[in-house]
Amino acid sequence: ADHLGEVVVHALELTRLESGEDFVCAETFEVASVIEHLTKEFAAALKMQQNKLLLEVPADLGQATTDAVKVQQVLHHLLINANKFTHGGTIHLSARADGDMLEMRISDEGIGIPEVTRSAVFDAFAEVDRTTKRLFGGALAGLAVSSGLAELLGGSLTLGEPRATGAEFVFR
Repeated sequence: ADHLGEVVVHALELTRLESGEDFVCAETFEVASVIEHLTKEFAAALKMQQNKLLLEVPADLGQATTDAVKVQQVLHHLLINANKFTHGGTIHLSARADGDMLEMRISDEGIGIPEVTRSAVFDAFAEVDRTTKRLFGGALAGLAVSSGLAELLGGSLTLGEPRATGAEFVFR
């Protein structure tokens, strides 16, 4: 039931993004406090998967003026996937200012993304493979939503370089 609910929510989010019905509510906020709030929400989920979250967020990261809720949504989807595909490992979340742009990276020590599926990772309802679907519960629609939200905010979401284990996503 949880998986079905997740699919429905992602479908609705994608529909809003694709139809142009979604919009940005810009506000000025402390980036580090948004990240801190989000990571507290994930404490129980991390514990269930026996994962650790390593934060590399400078205390003086400063403020951003954009839609804090959408930034949080992108990070939320990325953390959910990192936690879903990692067991007994470490998930890294780093943030830094790059001029007037903010860059956040989330990487994990999970199952990774096979080379043959890397080009489709941001496609709505893409799957890594059948075994992954069976073991981890389905589609990666959260990545399509996150990519759409990043673009709506005037930024981007990209997949980092191939790794021996796990995956890395860069949100700018």
